[in-house]
Amino acid sequence: MIIINYLNILSHHFNFVQYSLGMIHDGDNECNANCCLMSPFVGEGKTSWSKCSVNELHRFLKKLRHVINSTTATTNDGQNIIFLKLNFSSKDTVKNCLLDNDITPEVLSINKKPYAGQMYNVDQQCKKAHGNGWIHQLQPKQSLSDICRMIWCSAGEGIIRNTHPALEGTYCGPKKWCFHGKCQSWLGSDHPPYPVNGQWSMWRTNVEDECTECVIGDQVRLRLAQRLCNRPQPNNGGRNCPGAEYRAVICTETVKCSGLKVNEFATKKCSEWKANFPTILSGVGLQHNEQSCKIWCHVQSSDYAHSVGNFPDGTPCTNGGHCVRGKCMHFLCKDKATLVEDESSCPEKDIIINTTPRLKKIVKAQAESTPANYWSQWTSWGLCNKLSTTRRRFRKCKPNHQCKSKFQKQETSC
Repeated sequence: MIIINYLNILSHHFNFVQYSLGMIHDGDNECNANCCLMSPFVGEGKTSWSKCSVNELHRFLKKLRHVINSTTATTNDGQNIIFLKLNFSSKDTVKNCLLDNDITPEVLSINKKPYAGQMYNVDQQCKKAHGNGWIHQLQPKQSLSDICRMIWCSAGEGIIRNTHPALEGTYCGPKKWCFHGKCQSWLGSDHPPYPVNGQWSMWRTNVEDECTECVIGDQVRLRLAQRLCNRPQPNNGGRNCPGAEYRAVICTETVKCSGLKVNEFATKKCSEWKANFPTILSGVGLQHNEQSCKIWCHVQSSDYAHSVGNFPDGTPCTNGGHCVRGKCMHFLCKDKATLVEDESSCPEKDIIINTTPRLKKIVKAQAESTPANYWSQWTSWGLCNKLSTTRRRFRKCKPNHQCKSKFQKQETSC
């Protein structure tokens, strides 16, 4: 497992907004660089403003030539909270690019609830910071309450990245949520949260337009289907959705792939990773029986290995299975063509994906004698669904070429 102290793009954009409001990084002023929200470093527990940031914001707002009533409350644990009341004056004559003097200011009604952590659970916060597939993962010796100081995220490929302290109101334990960087009891709250059990969405079969590419010997080509645990998403200690997020359908009329052996592919990837971690990895890779869809890289001068990624979908794995998004799945369904983690993920109706379609109909333009280099490449085949018995692909005439028609279309049966 490799841990990356990750400066995510969210922090960059957040600091950019604060620069626009007159704040500078702590450390470039009189305040501790490791203290607070305007720290130049991502780190644990940064959930409040420094006194320098408060003063810088006040100075900035005073330049707008408005009367400002402001107070800064300090909580028992030393957190600085800024309260501002802007009284817009009609006597202002100085032009300012941040003001529009022709518009009567409107007082916004801000509802403090629900808290951000109730709208986005800890897994979704990982997804927002790092992208699809990233979820929260506790490190060794950590408890759930530690997310209030820092969230750590993983995509299941052996790499863990830090993100930011959990949002206010994020569930951090039984009857607890995060506030001011600490896991606190929600007892006494006007609107205490309640457990929400997760439920699956419908399966989505068009995750990718094409079947997976051949990379490894004896790999099979697949097309993925996905469902999301978001109808609703689990929160506040509620149950997660049972079963797997992915399943895959084998593409028919294809033979097993040719290519590198599994361990050769692993070594190729580990050699690439060695360039990033030259003092840790030896560059030798392997497939391990217990987690056979993970790429394992040997650690120098030891008997240990780190997991640094997943084998491609369709790679052979334990007990005759094939890898799907880092998990070894098997043909457990009646159609014997769908890879699943367990039978509860089997489709209600057999699904067949044909990658070498027989052309059922070609429009007359196909038979014309226009040179082949006048046309663009064919688009990918469209997807089959319950409402259609055919799928199509297209190509178009290139600019400055004389074709008898602008487009050509091909159709095939599903």
